[in-house]
Amino acid sequence: MAYKNQDFEVWQGDDFKLNYNVDGVQAAEDLTAAKWAISRSRSGAAMLTKDSNITGEIAIDTVSNIVSVILFSADTLNLKEQKYYCELEVFDSENLRTTIAIGTMDLQPTILK
Repeated sequence: MAYKNQDFEVWQGDDFKLNYNVDGVQAAEDLTAAKWAISRSRSGAAMLTKDSNITGEIAIDTVSNIVSVILFSADTLNLKEQKYYCELEVFDSENLRTTIAIGTMDLQPTILK
């Protein structure tokens, strides 16, 4: 089951860490990988993606069942100020995929770039 309305605000060019709690994880092997992405709409193509298989993009804490998505300043610096649809999915030891969070990222403009 996905947590809906996992909405957040971030300013263009800021570093930002998103923490998602993962329910239903019984053992560390039940949470082996994660992917996160944003798009202009729910049916649109991904514009920015993060993958736990790429060092520094997503951290998985199997003790606390928390998935942290790390946004760096370069990730949002050149994106248009608007709301983006975002989605997080996790994979278990059998490589089964589950969408655990959906929501919007409200990207705000900044004058300090």
